[in-house]
Amino acid sequence: MGQIHLVDEYPVAPYAIQIFSVSPTESIEKLYVPRFALEKSQTLIFFDKIKKETVKRLKGLQNAPYIMKLEELSVELDHLIKKVVEDLNIEIGLVLLRSIRYQILGFSKILPLLLDNHIEEIYLDNLRTPIYVDHSQWGRCQTNIYLANEDIQRLITRARIEGNAPLNRASPSLKTDLVTQDFTTRISIDIAPLVIEGIHLDIRKLSKRPRTLQDLIQNQTLPPIVAAYLVFLLLHRCNIAVIGEPGSGKTTLMNALDILTPRHWRKITIEDIVESIDQSNLGFHQVRFKVDPIEKERKTSTKSLEIVKLLHRSPDWVYLGEIQTEEQTKALFHALSTGLRGIFSFHATSPEHLVVRSTAHYKVPPISLHALDIIVQMKKTWEKNKLQRYVYRISEIGELPETQLNTGLRNTSIEIKDIFRFQPRSSQLERVADLFTTLTLERIKTELYVNKTSFYDKLKTLSGTLTVSNRTENTKQDLNRRIKDVNYNLPQLLLEIIHNEGGKS
Repeated sequence: MGQIHLVDEYPVAPYAIQIFSVSPTESIEKLYVPRFALEKSQTLIFFDKIKKETVKRLKGLQNAPYIMKLEELSVELDHLIKKVVEDLNIEIGLVLLRSIRYQILGFSKILPLLLDNHIEEIYLDNLRTPIYVDHSQWGRCQTNIYLANEDIQRLITRARIEGNAPLNRASPSLKTDLVTQDFTTRISIDIAPLVIEGIHLDIRKLSKRPRTLQDLIQNQTLPPIVAAYLVFLLLHRCNIAVIGEPGSGKTTLMNALDILTPRHWRKITIEDIVESIDQSNLGFHQVRFKVDPIEKERKTSTKSLEIVKLLHRSPDWVYLGEIQTEEQTKALFHALSTGLRGIFSFHATSPEHLVVRSTAHYKVPPISLHALDIIVQMKKTWEKNKLQRYVYRISEIGELPETQLNTGLRNTSIEIKDIFRFQPRSSQLERVADLFTTLTLERIKTELYVNKTSFYDKLKTLSGTLTVSNRTENTKQDLNRRIKDVNYNLPQLLLEIIHNEGGKS
């Protein structure tokens, strides 16, 4: 290795995180090094004693809690550790208590990565190579962290418990949530014989502080006018399909929009990996369902079945995470044909690819795709080793010719009309259509009169409201208050937009 230079350092208690550049090197990746930052003290001297006594008592319990879900087990461990500390007459801070808890749970080596809010994703290709990560500021970074076989086995055991699914040679892939009071992740583990090198690990961090639409405007995921247009469509219950490759920011945008729905709507979410926001503490009417992932062989519930059952649950709005298979796609379009409205995500690199897969591969009648009012394409690119996520394109499905609509022909071409599209020359998402005359807005205008001048004036006002900066609000309480404020204000602004203020334009 060449010379290393410290380029950044910040605390993630009880660790100090150091970022180094390495030169000369063929890689532009930085080196991420966590260091235990607490000084030697009486508390640290008793660290191992506390941990060993806690493990001893944990194993001695009549009903051993190891099969508890991680979130519940973490709480039980905290109570037990505090009792041990009390019996040993040792004073211990919350940071050290947390460290003992996660050491017992088997997360000690990757704990700084799990606690660091700058880490977005954690990767392990095999046991011979170190972990590497995606860092929000420094891009892809190597680390000095190696996992041993025993570390992997503990992670596998925990993933089996959380996912209630096997991971063996017959079922070599497992994807599930790992949820605690300190972090929420989606973990994917693949083993032999599927993985030639024996093991593959991918842990995607899910933010404990969900990003709002204002956040996405500030980090240039989308311009204010685009955000305002999407909110307008959202509050008129237009179906919104969010597409993109994995890790492009689909769920982040879905959540930022979903929290702006009116409170009186009855909302139902269906996911295999829970990434939606729990809005019950915000006063929303929300029911969330978790179904078995497609990797699980013996399923007790499937996404396609629960989509069909939505018809009997009377939702005003549905949130469907990751429509992946033919069965799920057909169930979705069947539900939309009955009048269900909502927001949902697909893996697709363009609206055209979504249409081709749905119609050619899954045999969905092209006319059914008109239920997709709007298609938002997310994109991710690497610029100087830093991952950029942004809205690349917003499109709608063009109208079929009236003759074909009347005859109900299935085999017909579909026209995709862009409303916004990213322009490489300006590096901006630009409007390429009159928002007032889009097909989606024309459908809205069949039910509500909208004045063109008022529409654009109020849309401008709405975009200004969404750009208000609140970067200092980082706590959960601040976020809840912020969402409530915006949620109360936006519907009133939209009522003004659709209000009849004069003659038609």
